[in-house]
Amino acid sequence: MPQAKKIGVVYTSSDSGGQSNAKKFEKLVKKAGLQPKMYTIANTNDMQQISQQMASDVDVIYAPQDNGVASSMKTLVNNANQAGKAVFPAADTMVADGGTASYAIDQHDLGRTAGHMAAKVIHGKKPANYPVEYVVKGKYVINQKQVDKLNIQIPEKIMQQAHKNGRVIK
Repeated sequence: MPQAKKIGVVYTSSDSGGQSNAKKFEKLVKKAGLQPKMYTIANTNDMQQISQQMASDVDVIYAPQDNGVASSMKTLVNNANQAGKAVFPAADTMVADGGTASYAIDQHDLGRTAGHMAAKVIHGKKPANYPVEYVVKGKYVINQKQVDKLNIQIPEKIMQQAHKNGRVIK
């Protein structure tokens, strides 16, 4: 979306992870020469009003990994759709809940990695004796319904990668 200049970022004020992710993204947006507009919700009940305001103020919306935002994705997407704005979330599950697209870690891969770490502990290894494992490679996840609804053109190379290694939600 090369025409987007104002990027709305919504996060839950009481979710330290969401807050941290939103602040990091804010810095990236500024570094790219774009204008971030930060919005907070105290809980999921706030999403209706905040997302309506945000959708009227910005060109596109970013939803970081944040439990409160994830729980109210349908409200966020509904209000964004009414304003013709795309929502790009940080998590693949949030794309499945109506987000437009993402390059994100796969929640299944993350669970598998956590399971391997837990198995080491169960088998007697002390967590202090091995490094924390991370999922570092993301996958493209595209919600085709949203892309079509908002008339967004996804570059062919990205669509091919989503079909091959990621996910296209129909």
